[in-house]
Amino acid sequence: MESFIAGDSDKLWQWLEDNTTLPHKPDKKPPYKPLPGIKAVVMSGDAMIYGSLVGSRKHHIPQKDLMSRVDRFKAFKQEHPKVPIYVFSSIMRTPRTGEASGSEEPSYYFSYGTDIFRYTSLLDKQEIEPLTKREQKELDFLTELIPQEAISDWYGCGIICDMYCSTGVSISSDKQRDGCGTAENGRIG
Repeated sequence: MESFIAGDSDKLWQWLEDNTTLPHKPDKKPPYKPLPGIKAVVMSGDAMIYGSLVGSRKHHIPQKDLMSRVDRFKAFKQEHPKVPIYVFSSIMRTPRTGEASGSEEPSYYFSYGTDIFRYTSLLDKQEIEPLTKREQKELDFLTELIPQEAISDWYGCGIICDMYCSTGVSISSDKQRDGCGTAENGRIG
């Protein structure tokens, strides 16, 4: 039985607004003025969307609600156009076994963790070089063995960056690598 409770994303957004923005009338249109001394905003994408890092791995939040939360980054930037906004997110790891995952992974990982680890390893290798016949057979076997719901959920846990890209929120940085969300020192704006 899972006893994990994620943080409240809405309360985090409210705290951010309360602690970065000068008070204004509710009917005032953006842009809003930042509080004196605010030079930039740094926030956790995992916390602002899922409530926490663990929440980003173990959640049952509908895609529509996740997209709505991602839209808040864009809205916040539009409301605070002169404030640099930096968002960081953790790259999801794939533990070798269900036992090695501790309690941070979804419950199916205890049954399929080793298989998911190997499956994702083969997919990663396939992006770089052709698989051997034996490896391709193994990948085909694992594709049939692991329930599609588990694979979809596993890949769904790391969708923050895809959501940033799909909403038109750009991430730029000093050390941009190939594509949205792979940047170090990522910045919205």
